[in-house]
Amino acid sequence: MGRSPRPTMRPMQPRAHATAAVLTAALVLATGCASGSSTSSPSATSASSHSSSESSTTPNSQAPSNSGTSSIPAPKPVTGKPATITIGASGDLIAHASTVAQARAAAGGQGYAFAPFFAALKPTVEAPTISICQMENPLSRTNTDLSVEYSFNAPREFATATRSMGFDGCSTANNHTWDRGQQGMEETREVLAANDLKASGPGTKAGEKGQPVFYEANGLKVAQLSYSYSLINAVGDQWSVPKEAPWLKDAMWFTRTSKGVVKDAAAARAQGADLVLVSMHWGYEYEGVNAQQKQVTAELMRSGQVDWIIGNHPHVVQPCDKVNGRYVTYSLGNFFSGQIAAIKPGTADGAFAAVTFERDAAGKWKQSMTFQPTYQNQTTRHVELASPTSNADSYRKTVRTMGLMGCDAKPAS
Repeated sequence: MGRSPRPTMRPMQPRAHATAAVLTAALVLATGCASGSSTSSPSATSASSHSSSESSTTPNSQAPSNSGTSSIPAPKPVTGKPATITIGASGDLIAHASTVAQARAAAGGQGYAFAPFFAALKPTVEAPTISICQMENPLSRTNTDLSVEYSFNAPREFATATRSMGFDGCSTANNHTWDRGQQGMEETREVLAANDLKASGPGTKAGEKGQPVFYEANGLKVAQLSYSYSLINAVGDQWSVPKEAPWLKDAMWFTRTSKGVVKDAAAARAQGADLVLVSMHWGYEYEGVNAQQKQVTAELMRSGQVDWIIGNHPHVVQPCDKVNGRYVTYSLGNFFSGQIAAIKPGTADGAFAAVTFERDAAGKWKQSMTFQPTYQNQTTRHVELASPTSNADSYRKTVRTMGLMGCDAKPAS
């Protein structure tokens, strides 16, 4: 993963309604799990053409134009209906070829046994009212054409294990969405549905709305939306979509823009959502929060339409923050993967976040968050709890990182 340097992004093609800021954009974004494919032409200088410090506060002036994000009024409070719900979210789940082989061996060569890899975290995932994963690979209905280096496709048992852990649904928008083309997208949704897992992300054909998805519990309706900087790992830019699948642009936040995401969130509320979660596949792999993530966060949160931004893709834990009383978890790291921490430090660490939303009789919401640091054993690949007495180095690093922006979230152990 991440073998090639980040490619320099080409500017968006001119459109009649585009602003100058968009027309001149040449942003550099991480090519997460970047393909070594010859179709990508990385710039030799792109790796140093950005700022990635957690302390950076200057917005990236080359970000897509998002004027008008505040034109949609914030939702009105719902009075007289106190309610509470806790929602959990994980880091990336990725079935690399190496872990697929280990799951095959664990099943004695008959199918794939992924559940043992996750077993220690089952109580943690089951505890929230609703738990959502980031599924960073297609899923195969027939267990064929499975994962190879930088191009992923997981056996159907991967979804079965995900559901058995206690997850209720997954985000499917990421830079590996198109690894097996349109058929892979269709099979992914079929396999998730067969395992009673909801899927938020791009639709599989023209006219099909892949999102939002809705969860209902405790008298509340929760919507989830899911976007990625790119859906095609081999291309390496934020604007290209397959000629046969032009609708995918609606799940790419560069082409949808913050204004479009806010519009989608408002539409979800119009369908009855009390809370709107936005999963964002963004940022630079293996690095800290960048200015662009902060800018998009500000644009979404000031709208009043988004209640929690769940970030993934960097494969390392990034800080959480609270903006206008609402959480953004910039990156929850890896939950399960085949990455090697000795080569990419931090990729064995993760955080399972649980946000409790409480609405009082006046319709006012407040949020609180806990997070469970996790660690993936580099030999067995089992996901383990990290605490002051178990995987203590990983625990201390995750707790420190989560608090770099002054976030009030507390470690669960």
